[in-house]
Amino acid sequence: MVAPRPIAFRPLAHPHPVPAGTRLVLAHRGASALAPENTLAAFRAAADAGARWIELDVDVLGDGTLIVIHDSLLERTTNRTGPYYDLTAADLPALDAGSWFTPERPPAGDPGPEGAAPGGTSADGAPGAALALTIPAPAPGAAPAPSAAPAPNFDTTPFAGEGVPTLPAVLDLAAQRHLNVNIELKSCQAGATACSLLVDGVAELIDEQARRAPDCEVLVSSFNPLLLERMGRRRPGTPLAILTRVGLLGDDWRSYAEMLGVQAINPANTGLERSRVEEIRALGYGVNVWTVNNRARAEELFTWGATGIFTDRIHEFGDLACP
Repeated sequence: MVAPRPIAFRPLAHPHPVPAGTRLVLAHRGASALAPENTLAAFRAAADAGARWIELDVDVLGDGTLIVIHDSLLERTTNRTGPYYDLTAADLPALDAGSWFTPERPPAGDPGPEGAAPGGTSADGAPGAALALTIPAPAPGAAPAPSAAPAPNFDTTPFAGEGVPTLPAVLDLAAQRHLNVNIELKSCQAGATACSLLVDGVAELIDEQARRAPDCEVLVSSFNPLLLERMGRRRPGTPLAILTRVGLLGDDWRSYAEMLGVQAINPANTGLERSRVEEIRALGYGVNVWTVNNRARAEELFTWGATGIFTDRIHEFGDLACP
């Protein structure tokens, strides 16, 4: 009888396995069905809806300022076009990240989420989005500046004037509202120096957050393994998660996970299969799935053993969370 061959490459023991039964519901770019994504208004709305976790995207301006924005170009979510890598903090007040967004209309008699109504205030006492911009009257006979945007109609664009926030501003809000934060490091397109500023700047802010809000958890994720590797060296012990795109959660996932020392795999919802979720969970890694806006699918994923979902609809899915 031939003796069984030993397993040559046993999985490394996970130093901090994610407990069975964990169910996180993360507000994807804030309450992004209720307010413009990645804005303070969206994060306030998420907190008002009872979110325990928010997810946000971070990149870096030319002067090292860390901003919260998803795209590498400005046009989809602001009144400017082109990349932002040549901008500085001084340019931020001119960026309007709210006028493009039309919120879902609540049922008759429902005022909507606190902080979303024009002229209102959020639960942390911050002004409602409509108070964020004052439009001065033009001087008599003066021509408008070439880059000036039309004056917003607050009846149809209640978030007009909502700015692109800095990461420190969002972390301040998170500390005030007792929110845990998943910081996604964008795969910075401005080269090695910018990438270093991005990772090192985020690491410094996580240190500050740990001092002032020790009960607030921070998870750092990225599609870019080089950024996660640098974060692991820059700030050992930081919980990390590697994001995977649709169709790219391959059989080499464990090699990435072990080499980077991540806590979790954050795969795309589309095409994700139960067998892969169970395989990852069997080794102790978390599985946090993006982006899930169907409740039946969210419940199915948790039944499979997924430990978290990212959703635009935190106001509808928050009750699924189980710490």
